[in-house]
Amino acid sequence: MVSLFLVAIASVIGVADVPTPRPTGWVSDPAHVLDAATEGRINAAVNALHRDIGVEIAVVTVDDVDRAPKEFASALFRHWGIGAAAHDNGVLVLMVVGRRRLEIETGRGMEAALSSAWLAEMQRTAMVPRFKAGDLAGGLSAGVDAIAVRLRTGPAEAEGAAGAGEYRSDGAVVAPAASTSSRSSTSPPRSSSSYDERASSASSAHDEDDSTGWLNVAVGGLALGGGLWFYRRRRRRRACDQCHQQMVQLDEVADDEHLDGGQRTEEAIGSVNHVVLLCKACNISRIVPRPRRFTRYQSCSQCGYRTFHVTSRTVVAASYDHEGENEATEACHHCHRHSVSTYTTPRLEHSSASALAATSFTSDSSSYSDSSSSSTSDSSGSSGSSGFGGGSSDGGGAGSSW
Repeated sequence: MVSLFLVAIASVIGVADVPTPRPTGWVSDPAHVLDAATEGRINAAVNALHRDIGVEIAVVTVDDVDRAPKEFASALFRHWGIGAAAHDNGVLVLMVVGRRRLEIETGRGMEAALSSAWLAEMQRTAMVPRFKAGDLAGGLSAGVDAIAVRLRTGPAEAEGAAGAGEYRSDGAVVAPAASTSSRSSTSPPRSSSSYDERASSASSAHDEDDSTGWLNVAVGGLALGGGLWFYRRRRRRRACDQCHQQMVQLDEVADDEHLDGGQRTEEAIGSVNHVVLLCKACNISRIVPRPRRFTRYQSCSQCGYRTFHVTSRTVVAASYDHEGENEATEACHHCHRHSVSTYTTPRLEHSSASALAATSFTSDSSSYSDSSSSSTSDSSGSSGSSGFGGGSSDGGGAGSSW
């Protein structure tokens, strides 16, 4: 009984006790949820995303935590400083196995692309069903893949951006704690005032309503003018060059016969969406390419299509004693250009903070105690030792239970 109690205590972890995965990877798995193959797939996916668009994603599994899982996720995010400091483009995927709880924390710069509503729906459809089936590793891998696809393709235009610090837990969007106190569902009671004061207030309100009305009219006129300009511009762009009649847009199936092999490949891998316009009177087609903003694919120097990409894997991990070796594979999905090359990575270097701690330990035991106690704090600004970029979060994200 005593031994079971000690094991239960040992499984509860604090923020400063979670080992950082940087600089060799993006996964920290103290709960031993992930097998080597799944951890490798997650690291490869996040490596590619970090290389292509600079996003940092940390995946963490723990048995239990010393506070509420959401509070722990926010504290760990700040402690590590996930994401680049200039863009706050970090994401933390935290699994607390003992509480059957998942938390995804987003940096300030990710709240528009990864809104709380989208994250909650993604967890419900892609992750939680796998968790309930006992496939914890598969659910985490599926979630990271979904986030990567979302960031590469971008949210749909019809979707609204999440407000700063929004958080969705079990289907409810909760405003951040800092702003909740300033909101109230009821208005304070109005004190009595004299007739003159009420009349003055009414006059001021009337003047304000008039100015607001004129402002609304002006804004409405500008919006109407802009809409008419856009409509006419679109009609001119869709007019046939020969007969000047309006061309129709073909659907995704019918437009394939008007695309060449390279363009069909671009659509298949999602690097470019080709809009095909057809004039039914003249049977003339026009192709309008629309490249995706976030994609790992580049233009191939051999065939010219946006079907070329580079992937890399670690052959020998760098350490403090020797250099590392990585393998880069260049491939084109259209012309099948393919090459493999290797390159070395520099040795790991001890940070100045670690060197200072070591010096304090050897010279003065009291100095060592001070430095060790400060290292266990949850404050931000520890990104230098964590290996992340120093990003921050307003508490945005979503959580799920299973």
